[in-house]
Amino acid sequence: NLGGQTVNYEIPAGYVTAEDPMYDVILGIMQKAMPQGLRIKAMYVQTANDVNFRTSNGESGLDNYLIITVLDQLANTTVSTKDFKDFKRELKENNGLLDEAQDMVSEKLDDVLRGQIQMGNMQSLGCFGETDTELSYVMLMDQQANINGKQIAIRQALVFTGVLVDGKLIFVNQYRIVDNESE
Repeated sequence: NLGGQTVNYEIPAGYVTAEDPMYDVILGIMQKAMPQGLRIKAMYVQTANDVNFRTSNGESGLDNYLIITVLDQLANTTVSTKDFKDFKRELKENNGLLDEAQDMVSEKLDDVLRGQIQMGNMQSLGCFGETDTELSYVMLMDQQANINGKQIAIRQALVFTGVLVDGKLIFVNQYRIVDNESE
């Protein structure tokens, strides 16, 4: 529900709602790491990844998940077609604001996780899937995680999609651990 308007969507096939209590901690950390005013509305995890995560008592990593987010400042307003065109133009012209994103993400992660996860290189792979009501942007992020004193390097892809639905702008972020760009 955004500003009194209901936005309906289907959970993608092969995903389940992240609703086990173990996800509360993760969602809390993710929310703290989000830019101010960006609120997580829901999280969905690939079914097999969910089973591994829950049976490992939260010790198995999350390799493939989706997060639905909204900007608080837009939740109660109507976003016009022109506003959405401006958003898409800005995203495309500025490579997803990658420089600002890298600095902000690094700072937020350091504040929230106290050095347990550090950002490395972020690489833009650009925009795709543009229509009048959506635009996706993909980037790769190198990360170092300190898990029980052991350093683990991961490469994570982020597909950020802005979707305009009946004057409401929502963001679908898909995160997936990848081994190479072709994935």
